[in-house]
Amino acid sequence: MKNRKFVFLITFVFLFVFVVAAFALNTYTINLSRFYTLGLGYSSLSNKNIALSPNIPQGLKCDLTASDLRYGSFKLVNKKIYIAIGYKGDDPVFFVGKPGSKAISNADQVTLGPKNYGMGWPNFPHCTTILNVKLSNDNCNYAYPIVFWMWFKSTNSQKITSIRYWSASFMSGEIEIDGKKHFIYLYNMNNGSYGDIANDLISVDTKVLFKLDRIFVGQNHFVIDGKSYRIDSISPAGTQMIISEIGTSSKKLPFFYEIGKEFPSFEMEFSSGKKTDLRAFSKNVTLIYFFSPPVKFNEYGSNTKINNDMAYAVSNLYKKYAPLGLKVISIPISQAGTGTIVDHWNDFDIMKLLKFNGLSFPILTVNSAHKIVNSVDYPWMFSMMGKVIILGKGNTILNMPIPVRNVRGVPDYLTFNSKQIMNFVDSLMKKQN
Repeated sequence: MKNRKFVFLITFVFLFVFVVAAFALNTYTINLSRFYTLGLGYSSLSNKNIALSPNIPQGLKCDLTASDLRYGSFKLVNKKIYIAIGYKGDDPVFFVGKPGSKAISNADQVTLGPKNYGMGWPNFPHCTTILNVKLSNDNCNYAYPIVFWMWFKSTNSQKITSIRYWSASFMSGEIEIDGKKHFIYLYNMNNGSYGDIANDLISVDTKVLFKLDRIFVGQNHFVIDGKSYRIDSISPAGTQMIISEIGTSSKKLPFFYEIGKEFPSFEMEFSSGKKTDLRAFSKNVTLIYFFSPPVKFNEYGSNTKINNDMAYAVSNLYKKYAPLGLKVISIPISQAGTGTIVDHWNDFDIMKLLKFNGLSFPILTVNSAHKIVNSVDYPWMFSMMGKVIILGKGNTILNMPIPVRNVRGVPDYLTFNSKQIMNFVDSLMKKQN
């Protein structure tokens, strides 16, 4: 009997201490604000396709003034939203119904953005538009912004062949812990409700905000200065997050680059067959160029003309200064296809592409690029399409694209253009020699 009382007492004391300790840990409420952006979902896991059909969905009341109509749907917070794409004359028209409604009319028409060829797809015309979808969830009414991205059949055609969508914003908040400010970024994977944490992506103190599936992490906890924090709740609209400290963590945080910092070494293999690592270039001026081949969805393939000033600038710099010690590491990288790098190109075709366009610089194999970009130590590389990082002796970063917010509050890059890159490297090489 005495033993039972003793066991009961020990158990009670243990539970009491555990509960007190748990409540003694800090809990924080973080207010979040929205930043709109087109770019965050471009090739991340968050962008999703809307299947189109010429058949009107069963039960849908449709009264649209347009020809060649095709229909589709997607879900936000388990509410189906019907869409339709058609044409008035040669111009496409786009309609988005209200969440949960089984009717779509001319009043649901959405204005499309201009037809363009940029964003890494110079040979693949498309247009985008943002729509604030009004949602109601857990007695909370809010607008959930969606990007619709539409692909045209060809440069000279207004025929839209595909529609994809993703969340058009991320949430940002600030928290002060032990006298130090930290920044929390939150992105939702098209679920429509930030309150469903399983569909949220989190990033803390991120210096580059442009590639979700390499920067943001889907998890219910994160680490700040060696301490772990659990996400207790997030409001459906994503405007407030409550977190609790749950102890220490030995989790290795990813490297984030900045001017004056040594670029971490990585192993690489060039198309020439040469294998080395970045340490071998520590005595040289080195350009790391994220070369973006055009989308290989046309009949030209390796005979496609590259309209990219930076590619020609890097090639000219290499021809001019390679004899004086300039090194170039070109990493083939693209956001097309399934969101993995250059999955539609192989080494042989890339070399043919460079030769066809008169470009001359060392380029890594596709396999080597995959290993580097997908490495957990380099989560930001995937966002660097068409850009250049310049390293000096000791692989110190001398110049790089700097993440900023533009006048609309949208994340952007402050980066040298091709002419500025050439002038910067000219100056470096003259000083070195």
